[in-house]
Amino acid sequence: MQQHAWLTRQQLLDAIAIGQFTPGPVLSTATFIGYLLGGVPGAAVATVGIFLPSFFYVALLAPVLFRLRRSAWIEAFLDSVNVCALALMTGVTIRLATDALRGWPSSVIAAVALVATALESEFCLDRAGRRNHGSSVLRHALRC
Repeated sequence: MQQHAWLTRQQLLDAIAIGQFTPGPVLSTATFIGYLLGGVPGAAVATVGIFLPSFFYVALLAPVLFRLRRSAWIEAFLDSVNVCALALMTGVTIRLATDALRGWPSSVIAAVALVATALESEFCLDRAGRRNHGSSVLRHALRC
């Protein structure tokens, strides 16, 4: 971002914010950035470019990964890749939070949202009495 100066810091934060309140945050963000850089054609190219590789990867790798998962070494490797991805997302979240959380109102809102998310995942039960880890705050408000 800084090296090529394609987007300003504020445009990146806006793109991430747009992606967060729409389904498929990364995909929406890519489409928004494509639109910023190239208008409607740029948005179309960015959308196709972000979707298409996933379809190919899943189609090609899914059968192989199911067989490879039987190996203890490969399973440990894939689990470590998941941990690294989580660490990367945590680092990016912290860096973006330092840019986005300016002043006490935004910090209070972020803290309340973090606590609500933690409480929801801890206490929200589905109708059968099991923990419902996949619920959203809206689902929590409507069903729990």
